[in-house]
Amino acid sequence: MCPPGSESHTYALTAINAPISSLTGPRARRTTGPGEPDPRIRDVTALLLTETYRTVTAAEAAATCGLSTSRFLRLFKAHTGTTFRRYRLWARMLAAGRVIGAGGDLTSAAAEAGFATPSHFSDAFHRMFGLQPGRLLGTGVAIVTADRPSA
Repeated sequence: MCPPGSESHTYALTAINAPISSLTGPRARRTTGPGEPDPRIRDVTALLLTETYRTVTAAEAAATCGLSTSRFLRLFKAHTGTTFRRYRLWARMLAAGRVIGAGGDLTSAAAEAGFATPSHFSDAFHRMFGLQPGRLLGTGVAIVTADRPSA
């Protein structure tokens, strides 16, 4: 062990910090000003909106951003105002709404939106909106969705 303040101690710290600083290079640094959306988070929200048919995990999204999962989750919430899981669920509901709005049934909407089963979709819909999707559709209401919400 090198005594603190010695030349060997300084060299050892430099040898340890060099690889660490390369891991926190430009990709991991904030590249936007205050109030501007982080492009990494914007890319993840676009991914969640376009690939609803598969489960994008927080760890996978964090890796694409070059961040730890915990740091990514904090940054995601700071930029979107909601949690990663809630945003992913909302993106799936939006995808299901598009299918239903285009004349699809609940089963195909659930499958295309990435829900494991129609009952999983129905339960998630009920938790989010307070009623079963079949009851809503039974009223004759038309489902209209925006093309793509901005992140």
